[in-house]
Amino acid sequence: MIPLEAAQWGALGTQHVLKTYEHVRNQYHSNLKLLGFVVNRFKRRRRKYQAAYLKQLQEHFGSDAFETVNPDLSTYEQAVTDRIPVNLHSPRSHASHVAREFFAELERRAEKLRAVRNVRRVGGIREPVESVA
Repeated sequence: MIPLEAAQWGALGTQHVLKTYEHVRNQYHSNLKLLGFVVNRFKRRRRKYQAAYLKQLQEHFGSDAFETVNPDLSTYEQAVTDRIPVNLHSPRSHASHVAREFFAELERRAEKLRAVRNVRRVGGIREPVESVA
């Protein structure tokens, strides 16, 4: 998973991260998979340029872009400062709701990658492979 902000300077390093990912995948860990790109610290109301840049990122990365966008909320900072997960710190807050959405999407993406990993090609037919724990 590659986190980035919805701003040009926030995404400038994306190409370097992708090159590093490809290098590691090719040289050391061929099963390494990318979960996607997640936008963090999004200021929906204050910055129109962020909304425009978010749209460009989603169009550019397509299904590799997470649908869940993590907003810039003080509740996250408070929970980190107090060293308590936001879902326990402020369970009814907007930040907690977004965190639950994000982790649900993360689980769906991880499960999808697991399913793909457990399938192999045999004579042009895709068959499930026994899971190795």
